[in-house]
Amino acid sequence: MPDPGARATVREGRGAPQPAPRSDPEIASLSIGTAVSPYRAVNDARGVLIGMSERKRQPNPAVAQILEPGEELHHTAVAGPAVLAVTDRRVAVIEDGRTALDVAIDGLRRIQFDIEKTRPAALVLVPERADHPPQVLSVRPDEYEAVAAALVTIGRRLAKAG
Repeated sequence: MPDPGARATVREGRGAPQPAPRSDPEIASLSIGTAVSPYRAVNDARGVLIGMSERKRQPNPAVAQILEPGEELHHTAVAGPAVLAVTDRRVAVIEDGRTALDVAIDGLRRIQFDIEKTRPAALVLVPERADHPPQVLSVRPDEYEAVAAALVTIGRRLAKAG
């Protein structure tokens, strides 16, 4: 007989109950330039899995060039040929060695992340100001996790500022 106090979830209302995810404080504390993977490793800015002992790697060189003194880098994520960076102050998109977008987080009006079955996903970042052109990034399936982690951080900050 199952334990009535055990936590379980049913995914999409079908199938057997699955154990609820557990919080791992060691993984939950990761933030600088990484996205958490369920395999107890983290993805660096190129989407390569690295071991837990290497979690404080230097940021992508293109991202490091735009960081201001005292600015804290929270996420970097490769999106096709571009790199998406989220700091404690702003969101930046760097592509082909140039900064295509650099705005305060509350300077974003809309974010759209469309995933299709047979094509790369499209990530659209639309700034509030018309003089900052929207960015449309192509995201491969192996890049989803790092991009999603960055979007969660951005979304939470926008909700707080809302």
